[in-house]
Amino acid sequence: MRTDHETTDTAALLGALGLGAALMFFLDPSRGRRRRALVRDQVLHAVRKGEHGVEATVNDLTNRAHGLAAEARNRFREDDPTDDVLVARVRSELGRVCSHPRAVIVTALDGVVTLSGPVLDGEVDNVLAAARSARGVVSVENRLEVHEHPGNVPSLQGGLARTGTRMELLQEHWTPAARLLVGTGGAALAGYGLSRRDTPGHLLGLLGAAALARSITNTDFRASRRRGGDDPHHVRKGITIAAPIDEVYRFFSDYQNFPAFMSHVREVEDRGDGRSHWTVDGPAGTHVSWDAELTAMEPERRIAWRSLPGATVPNEGSMTFESLDGGRTHVEIELDHRPPAGALGAAVATLFRRDPKHQLEDDLVRAKTFLETGHRPRDASRPASDIRNHAMAER
Repeated sequence: MRTDHETTDTAALLGALGLGAALMFFLDPSRGRRRRALVRDQVLHAVRKGEHGVEATVNDLTNRAHGLAAEARNRFREDDPTDDVLVARVRSELGRVCSHPRAVIVTALDGVVTLSGPVLDGEVDNVLAAARSARGVVSVENRLEVHEHPGNVPSLQGGLARTGTRMELLQEHWTPAARLLVGTGGAALAGYGLSRRDTPGHLLGLLGAAALARSITNTDFRASRRRGGDDPHHVRKGITIAAPIDEVYRFFSDYQNFPAFMSHVREVEDRGDGRSHWTVDGPAGTHVSWDAELTAMEPERRIAWRSLPGATVPNEGSMTFESLDGGRTHVEIELDHRPPAGALGAAVATLFRRDPKHQLEDDLVRAKTFLETGHRPRDASRPASDIRNHAMAER
């Protein structure tokens, strides 16, 4: 059984290793500068986003407080609405629970509301309950024509299904006030669970951490799973380069040039017959490799590719080229990929600008600079002397 002293030494060792790895990552001579810049940009972005979030939360809480105060005043105030006002209130309530609210005829007389017209069988109870809940309604008289199916009733055709007002926490996106309350509660629950140091405490900690993560991301985990999994993530980016189309096409068609402007691509090996082997940076300093093949190659018009079966990161994409006036070329790139860790992995990668959307955006800017000036970006994967740049050789 470990002593407290041994546990402390182990924790200190792990902390020292982690600090050393972080220093190596951020002080790397060739790529550390870019990594530090990305972290700085993300921190500034998070600060600005936090300021906007605080402002939105304060406004939401203020508006809710005013709404609750107004509702409380109305409940304790004697209300004697006119028949027209009562009809409008009932119709407002019906719109939340009825798929065809215009088909229901609403009349009112001295607080007594009469409902008539066609309605679906599954919505009758909700319609009557909604009418009774309207402020000022004394009673409801039911003269509705109930239909099990829309059939040939014109007023029951189409429409949107209504299941009543969903509780806010069951909706996909939460308001700032709900996020604040759930996030605060989740953080407190996570802290309490971790302090217990037992199995129930760990479960409480996980529950609190999940609530905190849900409030921070404001994304329904079920929706994330639907968007993740086998569904590809689509990215599309374009850029205009001040270089003729033949030169730009030659540069991009030789994908061994890619390490000249794609900071995460370590190596591309041409294996002939339109096939290639790619090695790119993975998480935590690892490398990820896969094989790909060309599926289309139209000179000075279009290049398309796809990964071969068994790829760690299944992907496919295309590049299109368009000649513009003034010797310029517009390049459009589309990419579909499946993150190896699903939607959660994609979200974490986005936080640190390591997702294909941001990578592609940064890479195209470097390619533009490289083609227009001939200067290799400082954060390129390989030195310019190692790159077979036919376009630059002809300049």
